[in-house]
Amino acid sequence: MKKENFVQGMSREDAERNSTYRDGDDPNYGFSSKEAALKCGNDYANLKNRPDYDGFVTINEGVAWAKAHPGAVSNPTADNTLYLDASKMDFGNLKPSDMVEGVKGNVNLFDFVDSITFYKNMDSLQIKVKLQNR
Repeated sequence: MKKENFVQGMSREDAERNSTYRDGDDPNYGFSSKEAALKCGNDYANLKNRPDYDGFVTINEGVAWAKAHPGAVSNPTADNTLYLDASKMDFGNLKPSDMVEGVKGNVNLFDFVDSITFYKNMDSLQIKVKLQNR
């Protein structure tokens, strides 16, 4: 599919209609070049090596990724962005209804928890802090 035809969340039918793959003698399987086909194949084969492959990233993995990908915040790409599954994260009592769809902003997670567990080395030390009434 050509980049200009891609729409996030598009239906399978639209994706198939815009596919550049054609049955028969297409040595690049619909990619614009052999290099593009190889890059896609290599990226797919290496997905399991990414720290975000399971949708969850530890603090140490996130810090290591940030150090290995300087400039990712100011110039994000598909190759330097981490992809996280929010359903695997603990945001305390924060609910979708506490957010405004389409509005970016900061959320103080201390406002939505009764206690917080801080981890050092993600395995060994746990320190629990009980928050007082807000």
